[in-house]
Amino acid sequence: LLKQHKLKNLLAISKLLAFINPSDPGSLDALAEAYYLIGEKTIAKNYEKHCLRIDPNFKGGGEEVWESDRIKYGIDEK
Repeated sequence: LLKQHKLKNLLAISKLLAFINPSDPGSLDALAEAYYLIGEKTIAKNYEKHCLRIDPNFKGGGEEVWESDRIKYGIDEK
């Protein structure tokens, strides 16, 4: 979905994944990244904090990774 720039679909799927797996930091990070890519950076950062509350050692994402993905897939900054 990132390659196709289908960010609304990415957000919908990420919300579903987080709903199904609310205690999985990877699921919440995917949701945070989707919000980041649509320009909702405050919401994204809140989910990032939640990931770290669940698992303080979680290193699967975060703003640096999200920004790298944004550039890699040629998604315009919002």
